[in-house]
Amino acid sequence: MSVKVEYKDCLKFYIVTLESNASKLAKYINVDSSLVNKWLKGTRLPSLKSNYSKEIAIYLSNQIKTSFQMKEIREFHFGLDPNILKIDDMAVQIHYVLTESRGFSNIKKKKYCWKWRVTKY
Repeated sequence: MSVKVEYKDCLKFYIVTLESNASKLAKYINVDSSLVNKWLKGTRLPSLKSNYSKEIAIYLSNQIKTSFQMKEIREFHFGLDPNILKIDDMAVQIHYVLTESRGFSNIKKKKYCWKWRVTKY
């Protein structure tokens, strides 16, 4: 099974569930908050060559403070792919979801661009 949700939606889910925001995340990973906002809007995706998804996953996993937050995240992961829950480390789970959702978003974006080019002519 693969994760079929866009990166922006995953990131928004984690940030809202963990009561964080783009500014706090940007500060932790040492980027401008406008870049994080672009990820949240879906206008940009983190580079595959960067460590952003790993750093974001570490930040987010450290923001889990309540059992409610943990439950919400586990249910989210289970809904995407039950096998994710076999991974013990929450940061690794989150990193997996972010990486897979980034790939899904990229494929979806390419399909949209291709469809737009075909219908334009």
